[in-house]
Amino acid sequence: QDKHFRVLKTQGVRSGPDCQNLLASLHAARGILGAQLRVEGACEIVVGPSADLAGMVAGAFPPGGAWAEDGISEASIEVSGEDYVAGVADDLSWSCWRLN
Repeated sequence: QDKHFRVLKTQGVRSGPDCQNLLASLHAARGILGAQLRVEGACEIVVGPSADLAGMVAGAFPPGGAWAEDGISEASIEVSGEDYVAGVADDLSWSCWRLN
């Protein structure tokens, strides 16, 4: 059975430090798994299926940007969201961080 997680996209959060700060600001929110940033892209927050997206969006404002209007996408893969975040492959076009 596939496992599900969601990715919440931002607009304008394009640096590693800003993406990490946004992730850190969300540490108390339920279901946050990590963050990812693609070269030439914007920060994305990876959340599990139990995440409170409405509360998260209302409670945190991305530094230097905003939440993307079409910002929630769902992924269905063979591993859990936690394993996805923990098992980052060597891909130089992405930077990824997880909450400990």
